[in-house]
Amino acid sequence: MSLFSWAGGQFVYADELPNPEGETLANLHLLDETCSGQCHEGEAVSDDLVFEYQSCIECHDTLANLEGSQHNIKHQESEQMECVECHMPHEEFDPKEICIDCHDEGDKELSDFYSARIDRFIQESAVINASHPHRFHPYFIYSSLINMTVQH
Repeated sequence: MSLFSWAGGQFVYADELPNPEGETLANLHLLDETCSGQCHEGEAVSDDLVFEYQSCIECHDTLANLEGSQHNIKHQESEQMECVECHMPHEEFDPKEICIDCHDEGDKELSDFYSARIDRFIQESAVINASHPHRFHPYFIYSSLINMTVQH
């Protein structure tokens, strides 16, 4: 059974999480043996209990080079956002729902953003090892469904 190492040194098992069966980023990472215990291990908790950017790029180091890319480009122009403002680790997620908290659901730019993400995923998946745990990440599966819905 995978362990989750809380910053305070307390160990929490996956089945002790508030929703251990939920499709949250925290649960996906926790249940993946290569990721287990990485998000809080040895990390001081911030005053507002928010993950810091460094937590994400320790494993997702290529995400540190996103400046100027399609990923979150609108928000890069005007403000600094943390990864977890869209990729909420402890909540069940629906990526498009996160966007429409602030943006109109029928916005063409929003549809174009999801289309670009799917195109990139399809290109990258050709070189990803089939056993890679993120290949079937719910974000990409859900985004594929959104993209098909928008086009049909």
